[in-house]
Parts: sequence; C-alpha cells; structure tokens
Amino acid sequence: MIEQAKNYDANYLASKTLFEANTAKAEQAHALLQPTVGLSLQTSHSYIDYIGSTSLTANASLANPFHRWSKANQASLNLVHPLYRRANELQFKQSQLQFQLAHKQWINAEQDLIARVSQAYLDVLTTSASIEFVDKQKASIQAQLDSAKRNFAIGNATITDTREAQARYDLSQAQLIALNNELSAKIVNLSLLVGLPNPSPIGWVLNQVTANNALTDSKLIGSLTDVDVALNGNNLVDWLNVAESQHLAITSAKLNYEIAQLEVQRAQAGHLPTVDILANLTQIQNSNGTSALPLNTTSKIASASINVNLPLYAGKSIQNKVDEAVKLEQKSFLDLEIARRQVQQAVKVTHLTYQSNLAQINALKTAINSSLLSLQATELGYQVGVRINLDVLNAQSQYFQTARDLIKAHYDLVNSSIKLHQASGILTTTEINRVSHVLTSHKP
Repeated sequence: MIEQAKNYDANYLASKTLFEANTAKAEQAHALLQPTVGLSLQTSHSYIDYIGSTSLTANASLANPFHRWSKANQASLNLVHPLYRRANELQFKQSQLQFQLAHKQWINAEQDLIARVSQAYLDVLTTSASIEFVDKQKASIQAQLDSAKRNFAIGNATITDTREAQARYDLSQAQLIALNNELSAKIVNLSLLVGLPNPSPIGWVLNQVTANNALTDSKLIGSLTDVDVALNGNNLVDWLNVAESQHLAITSAKLNYEIAQLEVQRAQAGHLPTVDILANLTQIQNSNGTSALPLNTTSKIASASINVNLPLYAGKSIQNKVDEAVKLEQKSFLDLEIARRQVQQAVKVTHLTYQSNLAQINALKTAINSSLLSLQATELGYQVGVRINLDVLNAQSQYFQTARDLIKAHYDLVNSSIKLHQASGILTTTEINRVSHVLTSHKP
C-alpha cells in the first residue's frame, strides 16, 4: 500500500521532482568550469557612392567616381576557456552538496509518507477492532436482555432488570453507529493517501471474545522487539546515537552549514582575479570590394589571448557580500544546533511513549484476566441469586472495555515503534514489512 502511495501522494512526488531538478542544476554548475564555443554569422549589404578624388597621389582606380552595391559575409568562431575562476569552482562544490541535500529531502519525504500511511492504516485497524468488540459486547448484552425478559415473564425478576439491560443494549447500538461513522472517515483518509477507492487494511484476526477466552497471547511483544532492528528498545542512548548520525534533519543541517561555509569563500573570491583563454577565428568575404579596394576579397583572421581581470574597487559591494555570507554561516550553524535539540527531544518523547505502551500492555493483560475472573464470578453470583442483573452488565462492560483498551494498546505499540524509527531517522519500508509480518502472523 505504501508503494501505491508513492505513485499518488503529491508531497512525495514533488520532492522526487525537486531531486531530479537538482540533478540538472548540479550539471549547470559544472558547465561553468568548461570551455564555451560560439559561432556568429553576419551578412550586410551596403551601397557605395564614390565621388572620386582629385589628389595627385590617389590611385588611378580611385580617381574617377563610381557607385555600386557591396555585400559582406562574416563568420566568427569564438572560444573562451576559464583557467582560474575561484568563484565558479566553489559554486560547483556547492551544487554537489545541494544535490545531496535534495536527495535527503526526498528520503525525508518518503519517511513522512510511510509514517502518514502507517498512521492512517493503524487508525482504520484500531477503529475496526473497536467495532468488533462493541458488536460482541452488544451480543452479550442481548443475551442478558433475553434472560432478564424470561425471568420477568416467569416472575423471577423485576422489570428493572429488563430496563437496565435494554438501556445498555441501546447504548451499545449508539456506540456502533458512531464507530462505523468514524471508520468511514478513517477509510476516506487512508484512501486519499494511497489513491485507492476502498483500501482494506489487514490486521490481527481477533479471537472470539467470550467469558472463557481472553486476549492473553504474549507473542506480540517479542515480535515487536524484533522490529527494532539491531537496537535495544530499552536503550535510549543507542537511539540518540543513531539519530545523531542518520536523522535527515541533522544531516541536512550539516550540509546547509557546509554550503554556507563555501558561500563565504565564494564571496571572498570576488577579490581574486579571473584568468581566461580567448581564441577567435574570423573569415570575411566581400563581394564587389570596398570603397578602398573595389575587388572581391576574402580574408581570415585568427587570434588568441589570455585575459586577466582583477577587480580593484567595487564600491565595497564585495566586502558587503562577504559580511552577509558570514552572518548566514553563523545562522546555519545555529540551525544545526536547533535541529540536534529537536531531534533529541523527539527521540526521547517517542521512546517514552514506546516504553509506556509496553508497560500499558502488560498492565492491561493483568487487567483483562482480572476482569474475566470478575465477570465469571459475577455471572455465577447472579445465577445463585447473590448478584443482580446490573452487576453482570457492569462486569461485562468492564471486561469488553478492557479488551478494547488492550487491542488498542497493541496497535499503539506498533505505531510508537514506527514513530521511534522515524524520530531516529531510520524509518524505511523494511521496518514496515516487519510490522506487517507481525500484524498478519500473530494474534494479540
């Protein structure tokens, strides 16, 4: 489903397009270090009206007046080869870093997409599980309602028992309506992410929850521990070390800092000379000659030179650019420190959430067993007449609510594991595949 989202999500596709654009931009910077060759063509027509010359030293051919049209064709081949342009060299290095930065932004967009799809996917599964539990609770209440009606019919119970059971049944019916509406909204949200009209997430197949069958499978915790790659989920230091070296916010900030350092050097390069080789080859062809030489002529001119340009004074423009670049370099360093602190905070918070979910699952497993024993004892007490119908309904409600909380805690644990990987900068489809294996291989 994530692969489907990669072909549909606009944010991800925009980052991919930006990365491809930066590939071309890097080549543009490289072109500044390469020679350039240009060809220019020119043709002109001129009318010559010569009135002659009375000078005794004039050429005989120029003594008499004449008039005629003249045509000139010119072709020039120009070569410019940069020998030393420090600013262009630094710009090329910047483009390489910007290319890496765009690639990291693309990966970050992929991680964000994985997290968003996973969240929407688990939201659908959590709501579906809640519907299933409420439906089972409704069936249990229906059985208790039927029992209350039978006991009332034979005079063994009051109408109060029937009314209480009916009220609980109507409440469960209202809860089902609300949950089904919530599920429809969650499916729409997932559909907008993946581009499928009716996505069907696959989660845990819930056991038949009865008074004799609770959610007590302990395999899930071990499976989710495997999801934590080679890291120890209990070791916060390991997660922080991984985040420092791999989180895209930190590595991107480091690249921005390096780019800012190069920008300072590029601004300072404005004080340096530039050296270029210039070469030119020109051919000129005249039809009917010129006023000085009334003959058809063709001439070729070749030239080569080294051009040195040394800036002497630019109204402090270069120095102001240097000052600006230095301040931006300082800002990028502070941005790097901000990124480190934000990543550390995110890792610590998500790690606490992960540990809290683990503890909550263990507590709820104890609670589900206690609720089951309480329900069994209450049903037995109702049968022998020491408990009333309301006690049974309350025990049922507590049991099914605990069961709902337990399955939700399992899905929350999956989600917190994904969030912890994202906060550490190592969320990939590999982790999602492992989580998918957990969802399809184990019953909570």
